[in-house]
Amino acid sequence: LDVSGMDSIEVNSSDMVAMVGPGATFGMLDKLCARDSIGVTGSYDPEAGIVGATLHGGHGFLERKFGLTCDNAISFEVVTSDGTIVTASSKQNRDLFWALRGGGGNFGVVTLMTLHLHVLPNDAKLLASVIEYPEVNLLPLQSRLEILMSHFAIAEDSPNEYTASIDITGQGVMTTNKIWIGNVDSGLQFFDILQESGRAVL
Repeated sequence: LDVSGMDSIEVNSSDMVAMVGPGATFGMLDKLCARDSIGVTGSYDPEAGIVGATLHGGHGFLERKFGLTCDNAISFEVVTSDGTIVTASSKQNRDLFWALRGGGGNFGVVTLMTLHLHVLPNDAKLLASVIEYPEVNLLPLQSRLEILMSHFAIAEDSPNEYTASIDITGQGVMTTNKIWIGNVDSGLQFFDILQESGRAVL
């Protein structure tokens, strides 16, 4: 079902909500929100559809600070399998609302979604650090586990401005992606601590 033409977006900065169609992308929403320094957890890819990502959870740079995209869903307008148009929210069709927030797109066709927006700090900037382990499959198992556990330990104790992920390819390459969204000086200081700890360096 091609919904790319249903790409409407309405941002209400007073009520801190955005109403988005199923064809709208995070890049489109970010441009509208940037004017008022507001936003919501979005995909790492600006071309990703907002509704589709939300139905599958919705990971992004702001998830530690504001939760997954699905955590910020207020309501869905859904066309069910029998053609009925219903609203799913915390007050209406609550079981459907629960299922749509991360349960996938098997419960109907979402034609409109309302998201809660958040105020972003005026001095917030994005810092990124990527460390690649090109032949991690050749390392002893214990060494591979130490890399993973150090990554988890850093994430567990870090502030909410910090988000991290691990990518492992079939070619034996492991990449740790470290993202900071917040005050630049604080972010650089935090990244210096990570580097000095040696836990993310082979």
